[in-house]
Amino acid sequence: KIFNSILSQEDIDTCNRLYNENKFQDCYEFSHQCLKTHPFSKAAMLSTAKASIKLGYFDEAFAILFSLIRKNPDDIATIDLLASAYKENNQNEKGLEYAKRAVTLDDSNANLHANLALHYFNMGQFDQAMKHY
Repeated sequence: KIFNSILSQEDIDTCNRLYNENKFQDCYEFSHQCLKTHPFSKAAMLSTAKASIKLGYFDEAFAILFSLIRKNPDDIATIDLLASAYKENNQNEKGLEYAKRAVTLDDSNANLHANLALHYFNMGQFDQAMKHY
């Protein structure tokens, strides 16, 4: 069987809709189904990781995100999601490292600065947080 790495726009939209509707278990299951036929799909992997974080499946999320980082160490979406995963798993110091790295890669992205500010805020570093908010 030949595997396709490109997920259809319809499948991507379904993943995003389920996630945005806070149907994290449904998103997780749908993303896993997508990975069965598209095992190299970055979109399916990111969707699975996002749902895994919300469901508290941190080991799975970290495994997926680190496999993506190995393939593309400067992928901002993956780095930002990895920072969020650490934050959600109460590992703010590790998350801060990745949040800083994301901002370094795209200093003009307001969302990345807001995420970095949240990390600083969670660590009680309010002056640093205000610099990025």
